[in-house]
Amino acid sequence: MKKLYILRHAKAATPEHVRDFDRPLAKQGLDDAARLGAVITERGYIPDLVLCSPARRTRETLDTLNLPDQTSIQFIEKIYDATAGDILNMIQDTDDKMDAIMLVGHNPAIHELALRLSSEDSGLSYLQRLLQGYSPATLSVIDIPCTCWNDIQLGQNYLVDLQTPLDYNAPDRPTRWM
Repeated sequence: MKKLYILRHAKAATPEHVRDFDRPLAKQGLDDAARLGAVITERGYIPDLVLCSPARRTRETLDTLNLPDQTSIQFIEKIYDATAGDILNMIQDTDDKMDAIMLVGHNPAIHELALRLSSEDSGLSYLQRLLQGYSPATLSVIDIPCTCWNDIQLGQNYLVDLQTPLDYNAPDRPTRWM
């Protein structure tokens, strides 16, 4: 079984005269990414490989997660404006020695990919929440029931966790919605 972590970059600032590719994270984005990093560590959601857009906000999100040094990272220009299909092809081309991949990218492709990969047999509350949108700093955790990345099938995978800033920022809420 393979594991796929699909992460939308954290909230970006909108400074004047800065092109979209170079937008930094906002203070809230930095805070959200740090809190999500703690959740990732606590739950053992550690990828073997990260495929990341080279845009500033995705790089800053990734840096703030504080993943282990042994995690391999590839910055792929095409992720910046990729479609869900483009990203799926990148994942399918990944070396099968990698059992867990994290993808750090942008909407709408990230959200669409999570939706298209997830089976109706996934946790109902996760699917309902996924249908409502994909806010910045949202992480989907998907179990892929195959041994080769090339064998991924749409709608045949299990959304086993969905973390949003509402989950990991509210002290009176559980960190995991059931």
